[in-house]
Amino acid sequence: MTEVLTAERLTDIVKGGSMEECIAYLAQHSLEQRRSLGRVAVALFKEWEKEHFQTIMDGKHRPDVHPDVARVAVLATGSLAQVKSCGWNICLPETHMIEVLSKFHPEWLDQWVEHLLRDSPFNFGRLHCLWETGLCEKPTGELYVLGLIVAARHAHWPDKAASSGADASADVDPLSVRLRRHPELVADLWQFFEIEGHGEFSLAAYDKYCAAPQTWATALHDLSAAGVMDRDRLLDACLDALSRDFAQFRAGWFSRFYESLDPTIDEQIARKKQLLSLLGSAIPPTVSLALKAIKTIDAANPFGGQELLDAVQPVVQARQKGAVFSALRLVEAAAERAPE
Repeated sequence: MTEVLTAERLTDIVKGGSMEECIAYLAQHSLEQRRSLGRVAVALFKEWEKEHFQTIMDGKHRPDVHPDVARVAVLATGSLAQVKSCGWNICLPETHMIEVLSKFHPEWLDQWVEHLLRDSPFNFGRLHCLWETGLCEKPTGELYVLGLIVAARHAHWPDKAASSGADASADVDPLSVRLRRHPELVADLWQFFEIEGHGEFSLAAYDKYCAAPQTWATALHDLSAAGVMDRDRLLDACLDALSRDFAQFRAGWFSRFYESLDPTIDEQIARKKQLLSLLGSAIPPTVSLALKAIKTIDAANPFGGQELLDAVQPVVQARQKGAVFSALRLVEAAAERAPE
């Protein structure tokens, strides 16, 4: 027999019942009927948040609202605006999240996921299970990429097999090992070379504060060495990223990673057009990388005089004296080979 849907009964369940009881009670009713209690569910959840904060502040135990039961109530009854008003803290643990959202199939799920990723890419780890299980569309673009970058910090990683902890640490498997357990993520790593990021959400910012085994640079290196990621494509992707003139701090990651791959002379020669074009970059370290590579290429396979002159024009007008002198030395060598 279907129970009557009332605010009083929902309140009793949230304060004294279980998640299973809450799900069973709400599942008896249509979406339209459940929506009538959205405000009640949100109020109960925010009551818990307020009491929980006071408990943290003064150490006194007072909440009589069960947080996970309140979360179930909000997710099952709330509109998109109401669920948004609860912030990221409305997220349930992965198993329960899948169970609840599979049961109620809210129509706002795709928009909510996008909202939480926009609010903070750190929410990636809390949401990853939703698109992996087909409950929502997989996000795309910058929101997804930045979320994946910072998800490597262990507290946000979608791999529950690793040990717990706030950050990547010595007792956690190297990032490349964790990635091998998620081949669906490896295919997305190429997007790293297309997105600059901002603030703490970038490859450069992330790797700066990680031990080497947990950095993206080491992980990509290891995946390349294992044949999981194509080395030629990585070299090209680095130069493509540098051609986008990202801010110097963030562009620096791609310069360092390119050099860490230790490209051979043949690999450099194969990319001489890309390297020549980087001489026009507005980022001095990018120009330095290109000059160094071009000097190596020129020694093994000399450039044509006009080709080199055209490429170095932006450099000889640069403010960095070292870059200007390097460019002029290349021109001098070309002139000795071809005085005309």
